Amino acid sequence: MTADNGLGLRIVRAAVAKADRSIGAAAASEPATKQRTAPSTPRVPANNNTPAKPAASLIAVHQFQLRGTASIPRREFLYARHHVRKFMAALFAAGGLGKTSLTVSETLAMVTGKPLLGHKPERPLRVWLIGAEDPREELERKIEATAAHFGVTNADIGGRLFLSSGRESDFTVAIEARKGVEVQAPIVEAIVQHAKANTIDVIIVDPFVSTHQVNENDNAAIQKVAATWVSIADALGCSLELAHHVTKGGGEVTEDSGRGAGALKDKARAVRVLNRMTAEEASRWNIDREDRNSYFRCDLAKANLAPSGRGSEWYRFVSVPMGNGDGLTKPQDHTGVVERWTPPTAEDTTAIKAGREAEARAALVAHVRPDQLAGIKVRLQNSGYKFDPQGKPWAGELVAEILGLDLAAEGQRGTIKEMLQAWVELGELSVSEEYDETLRKPRKFLRPAFCAT
Repeated sequence: MTADNGLGLRIVRAAVAKADRSIGAAAASEPATKQRTAPSTPRVPANNNTPAKPAASLIAVHQFQLRGTASIPRREFLYARHHVRKFMAALFAAGGLGKTSLTVSETLAMVTGKPLLGHKPERPLRVWLIGAEDPREELERKIEATAAHFGVTNADIGGRLFLSSGRESDFTVAIEARKGVEVQAPIVEAIVQHAKANTIDVIIVDPFVSTHQVNENDNAAIQKVAATWVSIADALGCSLELAHHVTKGGGEVTEDSGRGAGALKDKARAVRVLNRMTAEEASRWNIDREDRNSYFRCDLAKANLAPSGRGSEWYRFVSVPMGNGDGLTKPQDHTGVVERWTPPTAEDTTAIKAGREAEARAALVAHVRPDQLAGIKVRLQNSGYKFDPQGKPWAGELVAEILGLDLAAEGQRGTIKEMLQAWVELGELSVSEEYDETLRKPRKFLRPAFCAT
């Protein structure tokens, strides 16, 4: 059993009030400002016989009257369609797929106000990136590499980026206690205080599992932890995203793939999921098999506040050299940076495939010496060699003779056929339809390109 869910909300509100008082006190202590002495507060007797407030006073009830749709304030979408002020979002992905690197690229886009990944915020935002697992040095490594890749400077960042590491600070907002889930008031208070002091617009926490010590399979417990984060976002008026691991299995990641209880998904108003490029997709877009793992797509699997129907967004890793090495014994680091990638169209795919096939064929004839190719051209010009392997005589027999190849060897006829096609595509040879005196019908002959008839 968990403790009262309203307790977390009251803790957050109390923390906000305390932070406001602290900020107010700091402003009041400015030397240039003279403050009036507040009137003394009258003492309240230990028991003034005032009746206790009824339980209903803990609940706010508002009588509703229609005032027109235009009077309702717009939702404050801060970045893309998942960062919304006063709401919590979640990002689900398998370990090592790219969720941390993606959030770093998005963070730099938000703090600079630049469309680094295709989305441009209305104005530069103040972002607090909390790496609850990694050391701060690793976060800085990723940010430096990403900034270098996109050409981001300190002037672009403008002091709007804030970092914290779980190796240096504790972000455990809730623990499993004897009487149920217990919200860690001092930690919540510290989070609220720092966010208030730095007027944070967006908080990103990675990963969610490092912010609690409760049974992750207990739906009620996870609901309490998630509700605490929602209360923080609401009370601060900021957007908050929690990065979360998924269950093992290797299948398609959906909004139901989050590790443990489903309460986190239910509490979030937007859930994005990351999936690696499949073998079928790589084949369709002519991506090399060894490069496929560098590509992944992002889908808005749950979007309670944004229009549905948004398509997948594709991203890829690029390796950025850090320049921090020292000779051969201490080579420099390379850090993966996430950038936006657009899948090729059907026309692009066809052209890419044709280009790669042409390159492969060109490689087949790269070893042929100029004098050997010249000899082949002379013989083709003065004889009746056919382009078709079924023709007599076939031009491939001439190539085998001059290059010293064995036509009887396995696969050799196919290789020579591809070599002939490569020379045609390279403009060295040409297929010419001519009348065959022997067969008494037109046939395709192979000639040097300059003398084709």
